[in-house]
Amino acid sequence: MIVGIDIDDTMTNHCESWFNAYNKYFKALDAQDLKVEDATSWDFYNDWKESDKEQLMKAIHTDSYYDNLYILPNVKETIQAILDSDNQVVIISATYPESQDRKRDWLLSQLPMLSPDDIIFTKYKERIAVDVMIDDNLAYASKFKCQFILFKRPWNTNQDYKLYTPNIIIADSWEYIKEVLTSMGVISSKIATEPSLTKATKDLINGIKNAQTDEECLKLINPYIRLWQQQGMLIGMRQINDAIITVTNSVIDDIKNNENAKK
Repeated sequence: MIVGIDIDDTMTNHCESWFNAYNKYFKALDAQDLKVEDATSWDFYNDWKESDKEQLMKAIHTDSYYDNLYILPNVKETIQAILDSDNQVVIISATYPESQDRKRDWLLSQLPMLSPDDIIFTKYKERIAVDVMIDDNLAYASKFKCQFILFKRPWNTNQDYKLYTPNIIIADSWEYIKEVLTSMGVISSKIATEPSLTKATKDLINGIKNAQTDEECLKLINPYIRLWQQQGMLIGMRQINDAIITVTNSVIDDIKNNENAKK
């Protein structure tokens, strides 16, 4: 399979680094610092004065921007797992032409498992044939006919509900993206690390383990089913499979411990 991945604010802390450079060198002295949470729409600066827009755009070409830019946690591990599962990764970015060479060089220095041929710059991302697309731009979701993993950011949250097309799975971390790709069969389960269990999942497992009736089990599971319906049933199936395996192994261990105690 071919997995397409956006760069800015999907793989990197793009806006955080960009805004920090702008605040330090380019914003007006009497202006408030620009923060990531202020960007509640994709083109949040549309109502700015042209002179202020120009200053904002200058910040993205500075050394300060690149000095504070980094790859987000679990990105490298997830990309490597995709490749190790005999899939292809294509980096697809709508980067401005004047920034492409430097961004390509920086990205290759951070992700040596990629080659220059794996990076495509285009504003027509949907023209690149992929089986899964990972991006933070909600507007692209309807243009892709494949599964679209939307990396959660302030500018793609609480938007018009019509923009959230059925092919979307919302993810707020790359750890979760890895779980999604594993549940889809993109990443081999043999390569994927054992899923980390949240407190809620641990509580669910213990509840199922101690439930006395089917009704008690259903009462515990129903809230998770509603959540999985919102996030994508593939994720739910993976999580409930993990839970069942964990419960089974726990019960087996309990039986063995009890038998050993009797000896």
